[in-house]
Amino acid sequence: MRISQRFTFVLPLIAIATLSVGHAEQQDWEKIKAAAAKGDATAQYTLGKAYFTGDGMTRDYSLALDLFRKAAEQGNAKAENNIGVIYQKGCGVKPDAAEALKWYTQAAEHGDATGQDNLGVMVANGRGTAKDAKKAAQWYQKAAEQGYASGQFHLGLLYFLGEDGIAQDYAKAGKWIKMAAEQGNVEAQNAMGVIFNQGLGVEQDPKQAFAWISKAAEQGNPKAQSNLGQMLAEGRGVEADPIRAYQWLKLSSQKGEGTALNYLKEFKFGLSREQIDQGEELAFQWGKKFEESKSTQMPK
Repeated sequence: MRISQRFTFVLPLIAIATLSVGHAEQQDWEKIKAAAAKGDATAQYTLGKAYFTGDGMTRDYSLALDLFRKAAEQGNAKAENNIGVIYQKGCGVKPDAAEALKWYTQAAEHGDATGQDNLGVMVANGRGTAKDAKKAAQWYQKAAEQGYASGQFHLGLLYFLGEDGIAQDYAKAGKWIKMAAEQGNVEAQNAMGVIFNQGLGVEQDPKQAFAWISKAAEQGNPKAQSNLGQMLAEGRGVEADPIRAYQWLKLSSQKGEGTALNYLKEFKFGLSREQIDQGEELAFQWGKKFEESKSTQMPK
């Protein structure tokens, strides 16, 4: 079996709304509440995100929406984006794609990169509006040029797929995807691995493929974990290691990644009971450590 036939990169443009929150930090919540009550838009936004995320306040979507609205009325673009997220995801309200689109549009037109990216995703998928890849690309471009990693990845993905009126261009795709990957975007890192593995617009380089995919797998991305397991199983870009291969394939399959599930069924027949047990233990220990690290990280 050839690994290039198994790698899982070409995927639909999934609508993933991104909340504008910034980095969490210690706050004087009494002062912020007082400022918000006096109409300070920044304080209203800050308090709203605390209620939305549950970071600093007990999670309350209704209060979050009310505060975001007050900040949005004063032109706070991040609050506008977050109202869009609330309506797209149905957080305490009935999901409403048209309403989400309206707020994303306001945030995007006010220059918020997250709103521009979210609007691009809605337009690319035809959520609340007609599907239009060219229009989506324009919004992704705006977000990407502000250095927003998700926008860079989505723009690169459009050029990679080359569909709906967007000409396929691996050079442009690689440029934007690499920029996102270098910022730590996990989907982009996995994509860079696949690009180097298959030589798409670049010279085929399994070692670089392995390096990029490893970065994404270590961040918990199931597709990257599947790809990493396959590379370790077949010794592509790295010395073959059946135990570590089993570890990553197991981790990916536990998250329902279909390619990993199918690959693992075939792969494990060639392993001893001892190798399987060792792979299971590595997967368990990695998963435990990963969950512990997530619980101690400050929300963003």
